[in-house]
Amino acid sequence: MLTLARTFAFSIAFALSTAAVAHAEELAPDTQATATDPSIRRHDGFYLRLEGGGLGFDTAQAHASPSLAHLDGTSKQGFILIGGTPLPGLVLGGGLRQGTSHGTFVHGRDDGFRFDAFTPGVGAFVDWYPSPTRGWHLGAYAGTGMTFVNGSTWTHAAEIDGALFAGYDAWIGEQWSLGIDATAFAATSSALADANGDSGYRFAPRSFQLGITLVYH
Repeated sequence: MLTLARTFAFSIAFALSTAAVAHAEELAPDTQATATDPSIRRHDGFYLRLEGGGLGFDTAQAHASPSLAHLDGTSKQGFILIGGTPLPGLVLGGGLRQGTSHGTFVHGRDDGFRFDAFTPGVGAFVDWYPSPTRGWHLGAYAGTGMTFVNGSTWTHAAEIDGALFAGYDAWIGEQWSLGIDATAFAATSSALADANGDSGYRFAPRSFQLGITLVYH
Protein backbone atom coordinates (compact mmCIF):
# COMPACT_ATOMS: atom_id res chain seq x y z
CA MET A 1 0.00 0.00 0.00
CA LEU A 2 2.82 2.36 0.91
CA THR A 3 4.61 1.51 -2.30
CA LEU A 4 1.43 2.22 -4.29
CA ALA A 5 0.99 5.59 -2.57
CA ARG A 6 4.58 6.54 -3.34
CA THR A 7 4.15 5.53 -6.95
CA PHE A 8 0.95 7.56 -7.22
CA ALA A 9 2.58 10.65 -5.63
CA PHE A 10 5.56 10.36 -7.96
CA SER A 11 3.25 10.13 -10.97
CA ILE A 12 1.35 13.25 -9.91
CA ALA A 13 4.58 15.20 -9.34
CA PHE A 14 5.94 14.10 -12.71
CA ALA A 15 2.73 15.10 -14.48
CA LEU A 16 2.72 18.53 -12.82
CA SER A 17 6.38 19.18 -13.67
CA THR A 18 5.81 18.12 -17.30
CA ALA A 19 2.82 20.46 -17.57
CA ALA A 20 4.85 23.34 -16.10
CA VAL A 21 7.67 22.81 -18.58
CA ALA A 22 5.22 22.64 -21.48
CA HIS A 23 3.56 25.87 -20.35
CA ALA A 24 6.93 27.63 -20.01
CA GLU A 25 7.88 26.54 -23.52
CA GLU A 26 4.63 27.98 -24.85
CA LEU A 27 5.33 31.34 -23.19
CA ALA A 28 9.05 31.57 -24.03
CA PRO A 29 10.03 32.74 -27.53
CA ASP A 30 11.45 30.14 -29.84
CA THR A 31 14.94 31.59 -30.07
CA GLN A 32 16.19 28.97 -32.49
CA ALA A 33 13.30 29.65 -34.85
CA THR A 34 13.89 33.38 -34.50
CA ALA A 35 17.53 32.98 -35.39
CA THR A 36 16.79 30.85 -38.47
CA ASP A 37 13.53 32.41 -39.63
CA PRO A 38 14.39 34.19 -42.92
CA SER A 39 11.54 36.65 -42.40
CA ILE A 40 13.23 38.05 -39.26
CA ARG A 41 16.15 40.33 -40.11
CA ARG A 42 19.04 40.65 -37.68
CA HIS A 43 22.09 42.90 -37.45
CA ASP A 44 24.92 40.36 -37.56
CA GLY A 45 27.99 39.32 -39.55
CA PHE A 46 29.80 41.72 -41.88
CA TYR A 47 29.17 45.43 -41.29
CA LEU A 48 29.51 48.39 -43.67
CA ARG A 49 28.27 51.90 -42.89
CA LEU A 50 28.43 54.87 -45.27
CA GLU A 51 27.61 58.19 -43.67
CA GLY A 52 28.02 61.69 -44.99
CA GLY A 53 26.56 65.11 -45.37
CA GLY A 54 24.16 66.94 -43.14
CA LEU A 55 20.49 67.70 -43.14
CA GLY A 56 20.72 71.45 -42.80
CA PHE A 57 22.96 72.40 -39.94
CA ASP A 58 26.30 72.00 -38.22
CA THR A 59 28.24 74.05 -35.72
CA ALA A 60 30.92 76.71 -35.96
CA GLN A 61 34.44 75.51 -35.35
CA ALA A 62 35.88 76.11 -31.93
CA HIS A 63 39.28 77.70 -31.32
CA ALA A 64 41.74 78.18 -28.49
CA SER A 65 40.83 81.81 -27.70
CA PRO A 66 38.94 84.63 -29.45
CA SER A 67 42.00 86.84 -29.01
CA LEU A 68 44.32 84.43 -30.84
CA ALA A 69 44.66 83.80 -34.57
CA HIS A 70 42.26 81.04 -35.55
CA LEU A 71 39.92 79.76 -38.22
CA ASP A 72 36.19 80.29 -37.86
CA GLY A 73 33.55 78.58 -39.97
CA THR A 74 31.61 75.35 -40.34
CA SER A 75 32.65 71.72 -40.50
CA LYS A 76 31.04 68.44 -41.63
CA GLN A 77 32.20 64.84 -41.44
CA GLY A 78 31.73 61.75 -43.57
CA PHE A 79 32.58 58.17 -42.54
CA ILE A 80 33.15 54.76 -44.12
CA LEU A 81 33.08 52.16 -41.34
CA ILE A 82 33.87 48.46 -41.88
CA GLY A 83 33.73 45.76 -39.24
CA GLY A 84 32.27 42.54 -37.88
CA THR A 85 29.89 41.39 -35.16
CA PRO A 86 31.72 39.25 -32.53
CA LEU A 87 28.77 39.35 -30.11
CA PRO A 88 25.01 39.77 -30.75
CA GLY A 89 24.39 43.43 -31.61
CA LEU A 90 28.03 44.49 -30.97
CA VAL A 91 30.10 45.70 -33.91
CA LEU A 92 33.87 46.34 -33.84
CA GLY A 93 35.97 47.62 -36.71
CA GLY A 94 37.91 50.40 -38.39
CA GLY A 95 37.08 53.22 -40.70
CA LEU A 96 37.98 56.18 -42.87
CA ARG A 97 36.84 59.73 -42.21
CA GLN A 98 36.65 62.74 -44.50
CA GLY A 99 36.08 66.15 -42.94
CA THR A 100 35.40 69.35 -44.86
CA SER A 101 35.46 72.87 -43.45
CA HIS A 102 34.86 76.36 -44.81
CA GLY A 103 35.21 79.76 -43.22
CA THR A 104 37.41 82.76 -42.55
CA PHE A 105 40.80 83.49 -40.98
CA VAL A 106 40.43 85.64 -37.88
CA HIS A 107 43.29 87.89 -36.67
CA GLY A 108 46.89 87.26 -37.71
CA ARG A 109 48.51 87.75 -41.06
CA ASP A 110 45.59 86.43 -43.15
CA ASP A 111 42.78 88.15 -41.25
CA GLY A 112 39.63 88.14 -43.39
CA PHE A 113 40.82 85.58 -45.96
CA ARG A 114 38.41 82.77 -46.84
CA PHE A 115 39.60 79.18 -46.46
CA ASP A 116 38.62 75.66 -47.50
CA ALA A 117 39.94 72.68 -45.57
CA PHE A 118 39.77 68.92 -45.87
CA THR A 119 40.80 66.41 -43.23
CA PRO A 120 41.27 62.73 -44.17
CA GLY A 121 41.66 60.38 -41.24
CA VAL A 122 41.59 56.77 -40.01
CA GLY A 123 40.34 55.27 -36.78
CA ALA A 124 38.60 52.48 -34.88
CA PHE A 125 34.95 52.31 -33.86
CA VAL A 126 32.36 50.40 -31.87
CA ASP A 127 28.65 50.29 -32.69
CA TRP A 128 25.95 48.65 -30.55
CA TYR A 129 22.42 47.54 -31.38
CA PRO A 130 20.61 46.90 -28.04
CA SER A 131 18.12 44.75 -29.97
CA PRO A 132 19.81 43.14 -33.02
CA THR A 133 16.48 42.80 -34.86
CA ARG A 134 15.69 46.50 -34.56
CA GLY A 135 17.32 49.63 -35.91
CA TRP A 136 18.27 51.71 -32.87
CA HIS A 137 22.02 51.91 -32.32
CA LEU A 138 24.74 54.03 -30.73
CA GLY A 139 28.49 54.06 -31.17
CA ALA A 140 31.82 55.82 -30.84
CA TYR A 141 34.78 56.51 -33.13
CA ALA A 142 38.38 57.48 -32.26
CA GLY A 143 41.16 58.23 -34.71
CA THR A 144 43.75 60.57 -36.13
CA GLY A 145 44.01 62.65 -39.27
CA MET A 146 45.80 65.37 -41.22
CA THR A 147 44.24 68.76 -41.93
CA PHE A 148 45.06 70.62 -45.14
CA VAL A 149 43.90 74.24 -45.36
CA ASN A 150 43.80 76.24 -48.59
CA GLY A 151 43.87 79.95 -47.77
CA SER A 152 46.36 82.56 -48.90
CA THR A 153 48.86 79.66 -48.73
CA TRP A 154 48.56 75.95 -48.01
CA THR A 155 48.90 74.97 -44.37
CA HIS A 156 48.58 71.64 -42.59
CA ALA A 157 48.39 70.06 -39.14
CA ALA A 158 48.05 66.63 -37.50
CA GLU A 159 45.17 65.99 -35.12
CA ILE A 160 43.54 63.44 -32.85
CA ASP A 161 39.77 63.22 -33.13
CA GLY A 162 36.70 61.36 -31.96
CA ALA A 163 32.96 61.14 -32.50
CA LEU A 164 29.81 59.86 -30.82
CA PHE A 165 26.92 58.80 -33.03
CA ALA A 166 23.42 57.42 -32.56
CA GLY A 167 20.40 56.88 -34.76
CA TYR A 168 17.95 54.49 -36.36
CA ASP A 169 18.47 52.20 -39.37
CA ALA A 170 15.31 51.11 -41.19
CA TRP A 171 15.42 47.91 -43.21
CA ILE A 172 15.16 48.39 -46.99
CA GLY A 173 16.39 44.92 -48.02
CA GLU A 174 17.61 41.58 -46.71
CA GLN A 175 20.85 43.11 -45.40
CA TRP A 176 20.57 46.80 -46.28
CA SER A 177 19.27 49.58 -44.04
CA LEU A 178 18.79 53.31 -44.56
CA GLY A 179 18.71 55.66 -41.61
CA ILE A 180 19.52 58.95 -39.94
CA ASP A 181 22.38 59.47 -37.49
CA ALA A 182 23.15 62.30 -35.10
CA THR A 183 26.93 62.72 -34.87
CA ALA A 184 28.97 64.86 -32.46
CA PHE A 185 32.59 65.29 -33.57
CA ALA A 186 35.61 67.01 -32.03
CA ALA A 187 39.35 67.20 -32.76
CA THR A 188 42.33 68.51 -30.83
CA SER A 189 43.44 72.10 -31.38
CA SER A 190 46.41 71.94 -33.75
CA ALA A 191 48.94 74.52 -34.94
CA LEU A 192 48.81 75.02 -38.70
CA ALA A 193 52.22 74.96 -40.39
CA ASP A 194 53.19 76.25 -43.83
CA ALA A 195 56.41 76.13 -45.87
CA ASN A 196 58.05 78.58 -43.44
CA GLY A 197 56.95 76.78 -40.26
CA ASP A 198 54.23 77.73 -37.79
CA SER A 199 51.67 80.00 -39.46
CA GLY A 200 50.40 81.32 -36.14
CA TYR A 201 46.92 79.85 -36.70
CA ARG A 202 45.22 77.05 -34.84
CA PHE A 203 42.60 74.70 -36.19
CA ALA A 204 40.13 72.75 -34.00
CA PRO A 205 37.04 71.50 -35.84
CA ARG A 206 33.89 70.74 -33.84
CA SER A 207 30.58 69.74 -35.37
CA PHE A 208 27.15 68.36 -34.61
CA GLN A 209 25.18 67.14 -37.58
CA LEU A 210 22.34 64.96 -38.76
CA GLY A 211 23.47 62.68 -41.55
CA ILE A 212 21.90 60.11 -43.86
CA THR A 213 23.49 56.69 -43.47
CA LEU A 214 23.42 53.54 -45.59
CA VAL A 215 24.22 50.25 -43.83
CA TYR A 216 24.93 46.69 -44.93
CA HIS A 217 24.72 44.42 -41.89
